[in-house]
Parts: sequence; structure tokens; C-alpha cells
Amino acid sequence: MATIQYTGVFALLIAEVITFLTLIIPFPNKWKRGVFTWASRSPVVQKVIYGVKIAFVFVFVLFCDAVVRLNKVSRD
Repeated sequence: MATIQYTGVFALLIAEVITFLTLIIPFPNKWKRGVFTWASRSPVVQKVIYGVKIAFVFVFVLFCDAVVRLNKVSRD
């Protein structure tokens, strides 16, 4: 039973995997330096980082809910 919350968590996981795979691709050092300099100064990236922090809090709440449900099921 896929709910909107778990679909969101799955989408976040896929975005993290794609970002990780993009970051490990071997680029020339000049390109890497340029990208990281841009990312450290861009206001858009700062907003995305803020949104990711909120998403991690959301995932943590869902994790706590899953632990509570698991304990409830194991007691029954």
C-alpha cells in the first residue's frame, strides 16, 4: 500500500542516488572547482539545502512512526 508519504520518501531516495552518482563521475579538477564554487555562493542552492533539511526531518518522523508501528505489531 503506497501512500503519498512513502512515495515522497522514495522520490527523495532516488534524487539522492542520482546526485551521488553525478558527484562521483570523474570530471577535470577545473570543472569540479567551478561547480563547487558556484554551489557555495548560489542562493538557489542554499534554498535547496534548506528544503533537503526539512525533507530529512520528514523522513525521520516517518522512521519514528515505522518503529512505533513495528513495536505495536510485535506486541500483538
